[in-house]
Amino acid sequence: MNKKLVDDKILSADDYRQSGNKYFKSNDFAAAVDEYSSGIKLEPHNVTLLSNRAEAYLRLNQFVKAINDVEIALKHEPDHLKASFRKGKALCGLKRYQDAINILKDLNLKMQNSTDDSIKRSTEKSLKHAEMLNFESQHGKYNYTQIIDEFCEKIKINKYSENWICGTGPRLDHADFLIDDIEIRSVKGKGRGWVAKRDIPEGTLLMVSKAFEVVFGNEAPLSYRSIDFISKTMNTATHSELAARIAQKLIVKSDLCQEVNELYAGPEIENLDEDLPCSVDVKRIEKIIKYNFFEATDQWDVIRSIKEGSRLTKDSGAGLWILPSYFNHSCVDINVERLVIGDMMFIRTCRPIWSGNELILNYCSPMKSYEERFYALGLHGIINCSCRLCDLDRSESNEVKLRRANILETLGPQLTSTLFNTNFNPSLINELTKLIDELKDLRKEYLDLEFQSYELKSSLATAYVRAGNLHKSLLVVKEIYEFVKTAQLSQCTSDAAYQIASRYARLGQMKEAKEWWDVALKEIAEPIKGKFSEEGTKWREEALYLAEKLLPNMVSGAKNKGLL
Repeated sequence: MNKKLVDDKILSADDYRQSGNKYFKSNDFAAAVDEYSSGIKLEPHNVTLLSNRAEAYLRLNQFVKAINDVEIALKHEPDHLKASFRKGKALCGLKRYQDAINILKDLNLKMQNSTDDSIKRSTEKSLKHAEMLNFESQHGKYNYTQIIDEFCEKIKINKYSENWICGTGPRLDHADFLIDDIEIRSVKGKGRGWVAKRDIPEGTLLMVSKAFEVVFGNEAPLSYRSIDFISKTMNTATHSELAARIAQKLIVKSDLCQEVNELYAGPEIENLDEDLPCSVDVKRIEKIIKYNFFEATDQWDVIRSIKEGSRLTKDSGAGLWILPSYFNHSCVDINVERLVIGDMMFIRTCRPIWSGNELILNYCSPMKSYEERFYALGLHGIINCSCRLCDLDRSESNEVKLRRANILETLGPQLTSTLFNTNFNPSLINELTKLIDELKDLRKEYLDLEFQSYELKSSLATAYVRAGNLHKSLLVVKEIYEFVKTAQLSQCTSDAAYQIASRYARLGQMKEAKEWWDVALKEIAEPIKGKFSEEGTKWREEALYLAEKLLPNMVSGAKNKGLL
């Protein structure tokens, strides 16, 4: 056996194997790789060391290196079961799902008479998983119940340390998907964007994209956010950590540099030259993040309830999703919407789309004021949004702007602050109504763009409840629902439908209440899994399950009101 002298002690390849195993068991996979590598230098064809190093590479997501090791191992020992098993896992990591299935099926046959139950069970489990990934990537068919279960389990954190309870947190093990009906094209005045190649129905799943890299709010070393509104840049620990992780990933996997470097990095960064696609430029990465980041979590109850004051709930984190970065923005008139579950982004059509149409989503809510949207979009490098809402905001006279600002920033908040006073004043209803009517009058030709009266209308609906006039409150909430539904504000439609159901329940009209509760369930579930095709009870069971997982507070309220 080959040996090496270290600190007056002769170390053998097996010594390095044992040392590597210790590091592996302590989850220090990089150190384990170093130890196994030292052993392999002594015995280049040691199948056990090669197979062990392959497993360490798998844990580091270095799948190409893992395959290189197992192929050398299998060349010298073709029937090495663990090497074959790890090759299947590495192929899955490289998204070569059918190749992985072939390897694992062959291994499964070899294992039929094996007495090693552990690797036999692992092979069967990995084969099923590879088949699931292949089906997802080929057909865009996902088990959303399973995905939500996985997410709700992995999002849990230790209440003291704020570390994940489950390994790497809500990074989900599912495949990417891209429909063949869309493509990236040049878009006049916008650079590149996604365009429909043919007509696409409403509710169609266009793509599922796993984050290239993501940092959740509790993972950054610090928790602060500093926005420079002059230069429109954001400096957060989350973004700094994201840039560092992307750079480190590209150093290890240089073959991924091009897909990152091709993303828009702002006018101040020159176009790619011949050498840049394979280089790791930290400044460019920071600019790419600035213009292309998405927040990493949707604010469901399951996240809000984790821990009051937790960094995970205070900072929504940030991630880089490659293909979704090519969607251009509009504050209004969007035709696709995104949903983030863990590190996976699901993008569906929210309107019918015709061949040749550009696919548009929004990066910030139209409920915000023009100034808030201007700054928020500036953080993404969007200096001059040309949507109908922004054009209207810019075109209004100073007199109109000042009056709207006075209503929305001063008069409205003053009134709503008294809404829950012990001694309710019924005159509040008339005063709120006057403000809402004035906002409508100021935009009487553009009522479909009067987003900012939403909060005042919600307050008016509550004021009617406090005054004991449930019928009037119901009418206001129905008006809210119709508005947000038309505007495709899915984050508001489920709540509005639930509020309608609640008011019907308080009026004792349980038939209507349960019908609107069904509407609320669909508004919750359909952005996740698409349009329900069944009108029996199966859709309701699935929708209710998703709602219980993601919005337990709403479901609890529905039970208390007799809606379930």
